[in-house]
Amino acid sequence: IAFLLFFKTLSFDFVDINDRQFILNNEKVQTLNTENIKSFFTNFKENEYVPLTKVSYSIDYALGNGSPFVFHLINILLHIFNIILVFYFIKQIIPTFEISVIIALLFTIHPLFVEPVALISSRNMLLYPVFFLSSLILYTKYVQKEEQLFYRWSIFFFLIAVMASGKAIILVLVLFIIDYMKGKSFINKALVIRKIPFFVISLFFMIAGFLSKEPSQVFNNSLTYGVLYKLLLASYSFVIYLVKIVAPFNLSVFYPIPEFAGEGLPFYY
Repeated sequence: IAFLLFFKTLSFDFVDINDRQFILNNEKVQTLNTENIKSFFTNFKENEYVPLTKVSYSIDYALGNGSPFVFHLINILLHIFNIILVFYFIKQIIPTFEISVIIALLFTIHPLFVEPVALISSRNMLLYPVFFLSSLILYTKYVQKEEQLFYRWSIFFFLIAVMASGKAIILVLVLFIIDYMKGKSFINKALVIRKIPFFVISLFFMIAGFLSKEPSQVFNNSLTYGVLYKLLLASYSFVIYLVKIVAPFNLSVFYPIPEFAGEGLPFYY
């Protein structure tokens, strides 16, 4: 079903929304060698610290000699692999085959997933869930079976996930939800201690993400938009995505920060 929905993207070209910046105008991505791969992991000054995503771009560029076909094909395959992982993860949490199929199907066809699959520069939104979901699956097995091997592999996959996208740092919070769903207490000292490696990794990549931004970009943004303003925007964005899951209308590839000349944000924010 996923392939039937997205096979048309195989004929799509690059688009100017970040594809040019991340790939077409990026000489390091266009040359796959040890030096460039090393720079992806050690350079914190390129606006976004996503070394694994950049490596994947470089591999795709080398495989297809710069053809967008390879990038789009890999995006489809990553989406399909994530569907399988979603099904398997949900089946661990809610051991009902029908529910797992329904959730995996929604994950497959939902319009909110069109952008990550169809837009090459949204690769990180497909790559990090591969390792994010793998980490969750392994952690769930660890909670159920108390086997240290599952725990260690869960940490390892989480580390890879945050290398693909800083968005993966929310995994730490999801682990507490898994504990709760499996009947574990939030105040279980042992379980809290075992999350320390996840917290440490999250903290490191939060700092790395901050360092990847230009100081002027960070501080100018803070001066332009106050703390309350940004808090309201973040809260509104979170809620509106929940709304779009249920009723996917007015979808856009880009949602600009709203400007209300001389006025505060409207009451619904």
